Amino acid sequence: MIKKRKKAGQAILLYFIFLLLPVPIDAAGEQDVLPEEEAIEAARYIMMGMIGYAEQETLDFRYEAFIPEESSIATTVKVYPEQGTDQAFTLQFYSDGSMIESNFSVPEGGFTIEERIISSNEAVEMAHKLLMGLYGFSEEVVNGFCYETVEKEDIGLILVRVYPFGDMDDHYSIEYWLDGRLMSMTKPEILNFDAYVETVRETGRPFQWFTHEERAEYSKTYIPKVEAALRLNPQNKEALYHFPFTRHVYGVPDEQDIAEEQALEIGRKALMERLSCSEAGARSASFVVYLDCCDADQKLWEFYFSYAEDAGFKRAIVQIDAHTGEIVNAYALDHESLDERY
Repeated sequence: MIKKRKKAGQAILLYFIFLLLPVPIDAAGEQDVLPEEEAIEAARYIMMGMIGYAEQETLDFRYEAFIPEESSIATTVKVYPEQGTDQAFTLQFYSDGSMIESNFSVPEGGFTIEERIISSNEAVEMAHKLLMGLYGFSEEVVNGFCYETVEKEDIGLILVRVYPFGDMDDHYSIEYWLDGRLMSMTKPEILNFDAYVETVRETGRPFQWFTHEERAEYSKTYIPKVEAALRLNPQNKEALYHFPFTRHVYGVPDEQDIAEEQALEIGRKALMERLSCSEAGARSASFVVYLDCCDADQKLWEFYFSYAEDAGFKRAIVQIDAHTGEIVNAYALDHESLDERY
């Protein structure tokens, strides 16, 4: 059944970017790898939603799932559509249930699908399966989406528009050939993290090295993206990568704010007076600093200090009122905390 849309206003993140920052387990209870049985089910969805096989056909396929020894992040599935042959589709899935698109391969000898003409209703069901297999969405989540179809008979296509959020006009555009093969697909902008990947690739600088201006722009763009992505899949790897950086609203200092250099001196003083740090330790401490604008009425310079003291290594947070220069908070950390560091 095709749902009418409510009225209301693709590349996988590069692995080296994931290595720059551990994903916080407490953000969404991430698993190490996707269980093999779940990976097989996701592969079956891809066979239907992307390749165009009928559901009954996929039930008769042979599936092999395993975790490669050299990989700690992916579960591999081989799908054999024909009995008695070693020709197989190869798919890999992250622990969040999403497919690693760049690692997808088809049988060397090619493949054939049943000759048929799909209906609009069938195209919706295929889009359904595609979104579950490609992005790890649960069936309950996908059932809540709204769908529109447009038949393009002149060019032999059916367009399926999928609206994940009833309060947003952003949608997936999925086009199928009439025989059920996926022709094209575009993501809603609210769920697209590709621009960040391109920025890191071009500049060599991930978020940790952004300027105040870049962080402020990042907040505007990625806070809603992370919120939207986690609504659909709480284990989404792209969203969890960005999660620690979206706990604060970053800003740019203006004429009403004390200068960063002045705030730094106040922060060093707080280390010495409130946390018993030696002057040498405070002066040599490395730091990460940002302007926290979560409370528009009290912007904060926030420093994450790391310093050597008493033959050990210590960390501390110092928050300073950006207007008055008053020390709002200063406390030691006994562990590495991404949520407090950024």
